[in-house]
Order: sequence, then C-alpha cells, then structure tokens
Amino acid sequence: MASADVERGRPDASTSEDADDGTFVVVAKAVGRTVRGNLWRSAKTSCAFTRMTCGVLIGGCVARTVVFGKALDEFAALTPFKAMSRPWTLATSGYYELTIAGCVVDCCGLLYIGNILEPVWGARELARFVVVVNVATATLSWLSMCALYVFSGFDEFYLFARFSGFHGVLAAMLLALRQTSPEEPVFDDENFGGDDCASLRSLRNKQLIGYYLCGTAMYAFMSGGRHHHIGLYLFDIWGAYSAWVYLRFFQPHGTGQRGDSSADFAFAALFPPAARPVIARVSAPVGAAARALQERRRRAMEARATAAASNEQHVAQTSASAAALAAVRAKVQKSENSQREEDDDAKAKRERLEARGRAIIEGARDTAPSSLVVDASPWPRTRTMAHVATTSARAIERPRHARALDRRARTKKFSATAHRGHARERFSPRCDASANAGESETASEGTGTVQISPVSAKEEEVDRIQEMLNKPYKWGFSTTIETETIPAGLSEDVVRMISAKKNEPDWMLDFRLKAFRKWLTMEEPDWSDNSYPQIDYQGVSYYSAPKSMEKKKSLDEVDPELLATFDKLGIPLNEQKRLTNVAVDAVFDSVSIGTTFKEDLLKAGVIFCSISEAVHDYPELVKKHLGSVVPVADNYFTALNSAVFSDGSFVYIPKGVVSPMELSTYFRINAESAGQFERTLIVAEDDSYVSYLEGCTAPAYDDNQLHAAVVEISAGKNAEVKYSTVQNWYAGDENGKGGIYNFVTKRGLCKGDNSKISWTQVETGSSITWKYPSVVLAGDNSIGEFFSVALTNNAQQADTGTKMIHIGKNTRSRIVSKGISAGKSKNVYRGLVQVGPNAVGARNYSQCDSMLIGDKAGANTYPYIQVKEPSARVEHEASTSKIGEDQLFYFQQRGIDPEEAVGVIISGFCSEVFNELPLEFAAEVNQLMSLKLEGSVG
Repeated sequence: MASADVERGRPDASTSEDADDGTFVVVAKAVGRTVRGNLWRSAKTSCAFTRMTCGVLIGGCVARTVVFGKALDEFAALTPFKAMSRPWTLATSGYYELTIAGCVVDCCGLLYIGNILEPVWGARELARFVVVVNVATATLSWLSMCALYVFSGFDEFYLFARFSGFHGVLAAMLLALRQTSPEEPVFDDENFGGDDCASLRSLRNKQLIGYYLCGTAMYAFMSGGRHHHIGLYLFDIWGAYSAWVYLRFFQPHGTGQRGDSSADFAFAALFPPAARPVIARVSAPVGAAARALQERRRRAMEARATAAASNEQHVAQTSASAAALAAVRAKVQKSENSQREEDDDAKAKRERLEARGRAIIEGARDTAPSSLVVDASPWPRTRTMAHVATTSARAIERPRHARALDRRARTKKFSATAHRGHARERFSPRCDASANAGESETASEGTGTVQISPVSAKEEEVDRIQEMLNKPYKWGFSTTIETETIPAGLSEDVVRMISAKKNEPDWMLDFRLKAFRKWLTMEEPDWSDNSYPQIDYQGVSYYSAPKSMEKKKSLDEVDPELLATFDKLGIPLNEQKRLTNVAVDAVFDSVSIGTTFKEDLLKAGVIFCSISEAVHDYPELVKKHLGSVVPVADNYFTALNSAVFSDGSFVYIPKGVVSPMELSTYFRINAESAGQFERTLIVAEDDSYVSYLEGCTAPAYDDNQLHAAVVEISAGKNAEVKYSTVQNWYAGDENGKGGIYNFVTKRGLCKGDNSKISWTQVETGSSITWKYPSVVLAGDNSIGEFFSVALTNNAQQADTGTKMIHIGKNTRSRIVSKGISAGKSKNVYRGLVQVGPNAVGARNYSQCDSMLIGDKAGANTYPYIQVKEPSARVEHEASTSKIGEDQLFYFQQRGIDPEEAVGVIISGFCSEVFNELPLEFAAEVNQLMSLKLEGSVG
C-alpha cells in the first residue's frame, strides 16, 4: 500500500503517525488526502467542460470580491421582484456565488462529480444537462418564492430576498451519480483502510444525494426560514427534481430511446423504503401523464419526419423527372445537330467529288480521239467516281477509328516496329463498303483479318476484373451441432447470465454491470462514412456455445465435429503441433474449444490461454490490466463489449522472455442469430517479445451478424509486440445481402522507453468495417507501426485507419495503408497523427495509397494531423490509381494470363504490407488474395 501511495504522489494512508491519532483525526486526515488526490487528478483530467465551468464560477466570485463588489448582485443574482425586468438572472444566478467559501465548495464538488459524469456522457451531453437544470432550477425557485409571498400574507421578504449559487446544479449532478454509478464507493480503500474509517468505506454514490438534501434542509430551517438560505434549500430541491425529470423522460440514449424507464430510477425509489408505497401512489398519475405526453410528442415528431421525407421524395422524384426529360431533350437536340452537320459534310464532299468527276470527264472528252468520245451525259461516270472516292476515304479513316478501340478485341497483324508496348496496325486499302452500317468492320490483308468490336475496352476490362473478384465465399459453410444460445436481447439479467455461465468472480460481474450501465447512457457513433440500417441490439443473442462444451482437459476430449470444422478451415488442431510451430487458441462462437502448446509455453514462462481461463487462473493479472489501455467508456462498442464479452485470448510475457513460437487465435462464428464479442489482452513486460496472429471466418447467412471486439496491448520497457490480422469475415453477396458488421477497437500502449508495437492487417471480409488500430507512444524513443491492406468489393463498406499518439520524447511512427475498391464498394482511410506538447523530436511518416477497379467504386482519405510540438516532423503522402488496359496488355504481350496479371499487379501494390506479415501468414494471404481474384477471363 505504501508503494502504491508513493507512486501516486501522496503519503501512505497506514503510517505509524496516523496510528497514534484519534478516530476523528484519522478520518479528517483521510478526507484531506482524498480531497487532495481528487483535486490532483482533476487538474490533470481532459474534461474540458468541467474545467471551463469551474473557471466561470471562480471568475464570477473574483469579479464580485475584487472588482465590482456587492453592486454586481443586482445584475447577476436572482431577486424574485426584479426577475421580470432582468430575465437573464434566471441563467446567471446559478453560476454566481456570494461567498468565497461557497465558490470553493462548488468547485470541489464540480471537479469530483464532473470528472465522473463527463467521460461517461461526453462534454456535449453534460453541458446540455447543466444548462437545462440551471435554468429550470432558477425558474422554479422564483415561482416558489412568489407563491410563498402570497401564502405568507404578502411578506415582502420573499420578493426581495436575493439568492444564487451552483448548489442546485450540484444536487442535480449528485442525482445523476445515483443513476450512472450507484454502487461506486465514495472513498477508496487506500486512504480509508483502517477500522476507524469502516463506515466511510461503505458510503456509496447513491446515498450522497440523500445526505446532501437532508443537510441543506436542516441548515435552511435552523436559520428560521427568514434568511437567504431558504433560497439555498429551494435551489437544491428543485435542482434534484429537475434533474430527475430530465434523466427520467428526456435524456437521449444511443439506443434511440429517451429517458430511463427502469424501476430503480422511479420517483418513489428516491425515498426511504417505508415511504415508497405512499409516494408511488401519489406520483403514479403524474408519471403516466408525463409518459403519455412524451409518447404523443414522439408520434408527432415521427409524423413530421414521415411527412418531410414524403415531401422530399416527391420533390426529388419531380426534380429527377424534370432533369431526365431535359437530358433526353438535350440528347435528341445534340443528335439532330450532329446528324445535320454530318449530312452537310457529306453533301459538300459529294459535291466536290462530283465536280472533280465532271472535270475529269470534260478533260478526257477534250483530249480523246473522236472514236473514243463517250456519251455527253456525265451522270453515270460521275456516280462511279464519287463511289470510288468515298470508299477510299473510308478506307483511309478506318485505321484511325480502329486504333481507338480495344486492341485485344481484334485479330490483327503488327508491323516489325511494334515495341515498347505500342503495336502499329497495318491495314489494306481494300475495305467493304458496308463498314458504315454500324456493325463489325472487317479489313483483309493477305490471310489476316482485322475485326473491330464496338464494345468499349474500358468496360470490358472492368467486367473481367470484376469476374475475378466475384468468386464464391469458400468458408461460408456452417456446422450442424447442438448449441446453447441464450434468447435475444440485452439487459442486466442477460449480463448476469453470461457471467454465471462462465462462473466468474464478483469483481468480474461488477466490471460487466458497470460497463452495461455506461453503455445505456451512450450514443452509437454516426460520423463514419459507412451507411447501414439501424442495428437492433435487442434482436441479437449475446452468447452461444456448443452444448457439450464443458471444461476439457485436452483437445482429444473436444467434440470431433468441432475439430472437423477447423480441419475444413485449414486449422487442423490435432495436427498443429506436428505441422507448424504456431500455438493456436480456437474460438467457436462464444467459447474457446482448446489451446495448443499451452503447457510448453508455460514452461518458458509465457501464459497463453483463453481470457475466461485467465479470469479464474490469473485473476490479479487480468484485474490489473483489463480496461487499462481501452477504458470501458472509450466508445459505444467498447462499453458493449465490456458488458457481454465472451471469450478471446490472454497473453502474458514476463520480463526478459522471448516467446519461443508464434501465438495465434482463430475466431469462428457459427450460430445464425448470435454475435461474437471477443476480448484479447496482451501484456509484454520489460525486455520481452511476442508475435501474435489472428484469423477469422463466418458462414454465409442472409441476415447480418454483429461482431464487436476489443484488443488491448501493453508493452513495457524495451518490449516489442507484433500483431498481425487476416480478417476474412463473410462480406455478403453481390447485392449486399448478409455479411458481418465488424466494429473493432484495437489499441496498444508503449508505456516503457524503447518499446515497439506493430499492427499489420489484411482486411478482405465483412459487410461493414469500423476499425482503427492505434498506438499511444508514451515511453521515450518508443515506436508505433501500422501496415494495412483493405480490399472491398460489391457493396462492402470499410472505414478503417489508425491513430498514432506521440507523448514521449523522440517517438517514431510509420503508417502504410493500401486500399483496393471494386464493384460498388466504398473504402475509407481515416488516420490521426497527434503530437503532444512535450513530444520533443517526434517523427511520423504516413503513406495512403488507393486503387480503384471500375467506375462505381469509391475511395476516400481523411488524414487528421495535430502537432503541438515545434520540433516534430510529420510527413504525409497519398495517391489514387487504377488498373488500366495498357497494364494488362503489357502482361499479355509477355504471355501472362490476365487473371494472373491482375494478381501480380495487386500483389506489387500491396508488397510493402505483405512483407511485414509473418512467414506463417504469407501462404494464407497469398491463397486468400488468389481466391479473391480468381475467375474466368473470356
């Protein structure tokens, strides 16, 4: 305990000095240490709105005390009689403290509560909550004072009493604590470890609001009710009530609902158990009326939205029809003009040829003997000369037209000068006059023929490449096995059921419940470029496992059907030890069915097992590191995963140990109605090394399935972790039906000096991908790397990228991203490079390349660069290219099949990433890319 306190910069809570003090002194010292610790953590926090609000409170107090004095009370504090003429005081009174002591108490309370609520809600939601509660509290307090004025026999004290302060909002925030984290202890075990502080250790957040309201009530009524402290009590009562109304009925959630309709947050639940029945009967009609009003408002909004959408659709259809009609008219007009110009040119050419023919005939008539003079009528011979001249002109123009068409669509002879990829066609002046008929044109030269296809070369190349990409999904089979799947839906009961099935300790269940409650208060992110229907999280089953899966001592006891499934996937678990030097943890739906080389690795000091086993066998390690890199409330999907995560891998590399083999996990989804929510935790202590591989597949079902995973990596001093992924989830059919929704959070922390974390990934599957592997470079001279290939096809959407956060000195990061888009898919790279103010000498290089196949695919790049250190150096480059017909033609000229040529081009495009993959993955990636590009070329 002493070492932990020293690390946190505060004295030990169990020193001999405290042991000699009395109970009151011990408690007072513990409270003092807690306050100092909270203030110290609050000073370092990034909760911007909380700090800004503290600044406003301090500024108002300084303005009253130092600058303006009590004269400012007239314009900032709330006086009921003057509220109509000074309505702004309904907003300013909540931020205006009359005393320095009150300002100090408000700031301390705000820092403590705000730094709990803001990470959970976000700054925007907390600001909305504070503004609404502040105005509502002041308004209701003003109306209450006016009512007291009437009921007291028109006592003018209630009209001219001046009151203000932030304590009403504090009461509201204490009530919010009761909703978000009711069972969290107020005082920790470190500062309150003795027997004298046992009662304080039992104090929970849900009890604070009751003690606070009781204390302010006693303080207000002990003053006789004729002091300005009556306003203090009104502010507190109405602040708490306003907060309850807002949280109960109006607060928006990520699930699309508003408010908290749970029984634990009912109005009667706020009172002692003895008073709850009476309060429930009184408040029930009011609650029913409020819910009816809320439902009516929701229906009205839906009706307005439906009407607006209908109007917009009608306008869009009308505009589209008008635009289409205008386009048709323009096309017809253009065609008529073009035809008219062609007719004029033909007429002029015919007239010139006829004139030339007449001149030739006249000349022949003048010079020929009388016996050879032909008929004086020029018409027959003139027609013949015009026909010959027109045919010759067509024969001359045809090669220019033919060279603009697809070379590979014609059979032709090339001159001996054809080189450097440019072949020159030779055409005979002989030509069939029917060439202008709009059909295929043929010119003869010796025994060879030239056939000109009217099909565009670009369209043909796109069709060929698309055929190569549209191969059936090889891993789309399912395994018929008896499974145990819990009913769809997510609630606290479901979370408890998952924990119970895994026989988890209480601390693990508390971790899950805390995450679930935070998830209820969060909103699903909508800033990505991905577009998909709203997910029904209550329609997903969060746990599915083979019914016969119990604790197995060896792989020999696993169901043969499961082993056969992995054999079919190319992961033969029974033969893994003999064939490769890779340890594998095989995860089937929600459970790990077995881990190879576990005992051999343990002899070397390496812990490699499923995370469910680690919770039981290594609880202290899991408790220490779980959520330390990716917090529960990091984002919407991390909170969801933290609540329902099933299985995954746990890797622990002790200090100075190099893993003797590659570690790998293969994830397989089989159940149709269930999602997969694995959790991977890798801890590499000082001077250690490990290479971890990851693969995944899923059956080809017609309905979408949800996959939300979390990966945490912690690297100590001089440690190195290499994490490689080949993501091959089912991507849906050609029309976008089915496929996996892949929402993954991966983050590594280089907390030690000279540490290194490398992410290498090949993304070819899933219908929707939302994934940004990141590295936080906290240690000096630490290195972060990201190498990625993302291949999308048909209706796939991928919004991927990385984050490199430079905190330590002389840190280095490198980003190489390759995106390939085909069909109607969308491929987005989104990268953040952030250099902190103390990251002296930081360096970053980012390279983002995109390749497009076809004219319907899309590729976007969104680089975000934030540099706060002038000595940092950040480089970024990006490019976009296409596979052209010339490239394939060059390969054909050298005897390489077009299908193989496409594979070679893409492999060369991705070589910088492929070279970073471990040898164990190289064959798999080559086979995967070949299957993706395999197809017939006609």
